[in-house]
Amino acid sequence: MQSVGVDDVKWKHTQLCVKKLALEQRAAKGCTQGGDAGFSRLCPDKDVDPIRFLAETLNERQMKYENKILYPDPLLVQAARGNLVSRPPAWMMRQAGRYMAVYRKLAEKHPSFRVRSETVDLIVEISLQPWRAFHPDGVIIFSDILTPLPAFGVPFEIEEVKGPIIHNPITSKDCLNNLHPIDLDKLRFVGESLKILRSEVY
Repeated sequence: MQSVGVDDVKWKHTQLCVKKLALEQRAAKGCTQGGDAGFSRLCPDKDVDPIRFLAETLNERQMKYENKILYPDPLLVQAARGNLVSRPPAWMMRQAGRYMAVYRKLAEKHPSFRVRSETVDLIVEISLQPWRAFHPDGVIIFSDILTPLPAFGVPFEIEEVKGPIIHNPITSKDCLNNLHPIDLDKLRFVGESLKILRSEVY
C-alpha cells in the first residue's frame, strides 16, 4: 500500500462531498429510486428523516476517513506492514539503553535482572528511558528471551557477570516430558506492561 499525499486527501474529500450532495438530492426527490422500500433497507426506523439520515451517515464515513489520514499508524507500524514510508524507522533495542546513567542508577537500586524485567512499573520505566531521551519511532519492551521459561516449569536466574543460569537444564526426553503447558498467569506482567507502554507512546 502506498502512502497517501495531500493531493490524495483533497481528491478523496471532494469525492465524498460529491457523493453526499448526490445522495441528498436523491433523498429529497423520494429517497432512492426504490422509494420508501429502498430507504427502509438502509434505515428501518420510519420516524427518521431520510435526508438527515443519509447526511449523518456520510458525515460519519467522512470523519472516519479524515481521522485515518490525519492520525495514521506510527511510522514503524507502517514499515512493518510493507507500506511506502518517507524514511526508514529508527528504534533502540533494550540493550542499547544499558549505557544510560538513568538505567544504571535504577539497576543499582534493583540489582536483580529478573526483578527489573518482571515488574510492571520497572519494565515500563526502563522501556521508556530511551524514548524520553531520543524520541525514536518505537519502543522495545524491556524483557529477555528467557522470560517465558518459568511459565513452562523451567526456573532460571540471571547473574550480572555469568549471565543466565538454568538450574535444571533440559538434557533428555524425560526432562521434556516434565515440562507443563505454558501458564499464562505467570506472564501477566508482559501484557500489562505492553498496554501501559502503548498508552504512553500513542
